[in-house]
Amino acid sequence: MKNLILIIFVFFFFSCSSNDSETNQQKESLIGTWQYVEFEGIIYEADGGVSYGHSIENGYTYNFAESNILISNRFSCNGTYQYDSEILTLIFDCSENQQVSTYDVSFENNFLILTPNPSSCYEGCSYKYRKL
Repeated sequence: MKNLILIIFVFFFFSCSSNDSETNQQKESLIGTWQYVEFEGIIYEADGGVSYGHSIENGYTYNFAESNILISNRFSCNGTYQYDSEILTLIFDCSENQQVSTYDVSFENNFLILTPNPSSCYEGCSYKYRKL
């Protein structure tokens, strides 16, 4: 019986510590400066045409600091962020208004992909960032 309890304890300990390590690695992946480089989604053009995504020149940047401070040139103020392994919440509390956005997070080929959650696009969309 003591061996069974010991085995369960060891299994529980290692399963919890691996999740913590994975979460820390994901947050470390987010830390740094990212530049908005591409929109992916369906765009309805003024002339009635439809296109899928486009590249962004000189896109705004997000600098995610370890202390959950978010420095950006997107709004007139800096903000904070909360990151829980797959969900990222950005909070900008500028004097003129507050902007709160929530995204699903993924990393693909050294790019950060943010997908609005809930989606603000009719057909789904995402924003691609390159690490500087």
